[in-house]
Amino acid sequence: MSVSYSIAQELWLINYKLRNHVYVLKTPVGVDPEVNKTSRAQEEYDAIFFARLIREKGLFDIPVVWRKIVKRMPDARLAIAGSGSDHTLRLFKHMVKTLGLEKNISYLGFLPREKLYSILKTSKVMIYPSYLDSFPIVVLEALAAGVPVVAYNIPAIKYGYYNTRAVQKVEVGNVGLMADRVLELLKDDQLRTDLSIEARKFASRFTWDNAAAEEAYVVGKLINKEFAQPVVHS
Repeated sequence: MSVSYSIAQELWLINYKLRNHVYVLKTPVGVDPEVNKTSRAQEEYDAIFFARLIREKGLFDIPVVWRKIVKRMPDARLAIAGSGSDHTLRLFKHMVKTLGLEKNISYLGFLPREKLYSILKTSKVMIYPSYLDSFPIVVLEALAAGVPVVAYNIPAIKYGYYNTRAVQKVEVGNVGLMADRVLELLKDDQLRTDLSIEARKFASRFTWDNAAAEEAYVVGKLINKEFAQPVVHS
């Protein structure tokens, strides 16, 4: 069983015989109920990024994207939350300083979930330039909070969030296009409101009860050999 069609594809690249032996779950994960229960923080941000702070998550693309945004919105503020190695954080902070973004990008460190969700709810957009993922739950958490996401169109995003406009997909590595899409959302209140409604609707079916029920169903079918043939499902 796989949480993402992108993982199935990677397995097939390793061995094509696995093509008929992967079941991709429709509801692989759930959203923490605290997302909806947490109140908004007082301090507001234009955008947020939260994840493991590593190169593969697009960490070093973020200052480049935000510099392009600040050129057109000088007071635009971005919150960064998460943990990373000391070396990675030094490089990131040096990059922020070199690009003159110390007043525009705030590193908040690793935050407890309630604090993170409260800040997420004040943000207008989530920026997510990740190059490597399976089914990024942080994107789902943002959607559950009603926050539209702009992300690189990697397989995990392409297949996991293909049927919602609330995740705006841009060419992988295209920092200019990502900046343009973020600016569009920041400046268009009506579009952002529409996508916020769509985001909550999309995320609503992702509960841990639904995830557990589907996994139990598939395991039961396999144990009882009720699948006549191995199943690929997406």
